[in-house]
Amino acid sequence: MRDAPSTRRSLLRTATAAAVAGLSGCSALGGGGADAVGLYLFNETDAEFRVTLHYLDCEQVGREQHSIGVEAGTYAYSANEVVANSGACALEVTTGDGPADTYEWNVGRETLVVTVKPDAVAFDLRAPTYTPDR
Repeated sequence: MRDAPSTRRSLLRTATAAAVAGLSGCSALGGGGADAVGLYLFNETDAEFRVTLHYLDCEQVGREQHSIGVEAGTYAYSANEVVANSGACALEVTTGDGPADTYEWNVGRETLVVTVKPDAVAFDLRAPTYTPDR
């Protein structure tokens, strides 16, 4: 029976990611349809937290700063954040009392993956079609 909660949790994560992506896509179309890239936030800690994304000197589609809640051991997707191929962008990631870091993002078409670990924040670029397998 241990598979049932895991399957349900996986289904909920997928549904949430799809809903967020769908809603963000609708708002991007209303804002002029800018071609944009998003990012994945992974929580590899034992606690739920709110991560704050602060875009510094970026050509963004959405807000300059916002927060997203991420449960322990899961991920969240934040769609349509920055205009694709817009060049240099500093992304500041904070997690309240946890780790924080700033990433100098040369925005192309790739998907940015931000992983919050117990003592650090890691950044990685993936293919534009990247989707997590967990």
